[in-house]
Amino acid sequence: MIIKRLTIILFFVFSQAQADEIEQRRKIVESVGQMMHQQDFSGLEKMAADFRSNQERTSSGVWKLTFFYIAVSMNAKSSISVKPYWDWVFKITNNWLLAYPDSPVAYIAKSIVLYNKARSIKKQSGFDLDEAKAKAMYSEYIALSKSILTENYSVVSKDPHMFTMLVKLSKVQGGGAKGFITMIDDAFNKHPYYYQTYFDAISYLSPRWHGNSLYVEEFANAAVEHTKAKEGNAMYARIYWVASSVHYGTRLFTDSHVIWDKMRKGIDDVVASYPDKWNINNFAYFSCLAEDKKMTRKLLSMMKERPMKNVWKKIDTYNACKQWAFDGAI
Repeated sequence: MIIKRLTIILFFVFSQAQADEIEQRRKIVESVGQMMHQQDFSGLEKMAADFRSNQERTSSGVWKLTFFYIAVSMNAKSSISVKPYWDWVFKITNNWLLAYPDSPVAYIAKSIVLYNKARSIKKQSGFDLDEAKAKAMYSEYIALSKSILTENYSVVSKDPHMFTMLVKLSKVQGGGAKGFITMIDDAFNKHPYYYQTYFDAISYLSPRWHGNSLYVEEFANAAVEHTKAKEGNAMYARIYWVASSVHYGTRLFTDSHVIWDKMRKGIDDVVASYPDKWNINNFAYFSCLAEDKKMTRKLLSMMKERPMKNVWKKIDTYNACKQWAFDGAI
């Protein structure tokens, strides 16, 4: 019993120490938060411009620009409803736009803040706002969030995250398949390799929102075609990784239209370019879920360090997959 407890403790301690991908994300989020609080707009502009122009990636291959904007969102907490807080947040983004009126980053930051303000109002409904008033205010802020992007399209469309925001807004506004397809085509013609727009589109197309499993599969194949020149089949694997996260969970291989042979090829392409332990751990987990013993064994063999808590959740899951994968192996 003591040994078992010690094993579990070591699993969590070592997995946190290994998490290079998570650490890279944390540092970006922390830096952006500090600069926003200090209203260091030149620093924010430089960071975003570097991430965008150099297409800088984390060790797993995800754009650092994504985490820049996640950090902006985290500094406009939809869980907080008090007026002084939102006055302070809007003051930051208003000052940002005053300092950089031709910056796509400043416009996107303002859009994110407006979007999160709408979400905070929705959470107030039934608490200190009646439902009708909350609904009207929510719709107003969502419309403002969208208009600040569309009315400044020539400036803001230089940054790929503009389209990520438009997908988020379309998800809550609706608007029909035709408008969504037009917007997505525009996004992928301008910024075909920006992952986050694909990822948010998967949420839009999931059965939970405006689509179904067939739409997800069609989109995954289209994503591969848009990115195949540089990334091979990698986007197919990344798309279904996200689909599992936002909708299917452990039911990915029973409830979706995913084709494991395609996903396995995509996994090979991701790992070939980004042999990061975050990717390897996650894909080993998916391979076990897909009951592909050979692929699970291959990926587990690439793991030179302890399994990552963020992926496996429980050490028993990892141990079960490992035992199954290597059972009878020579």
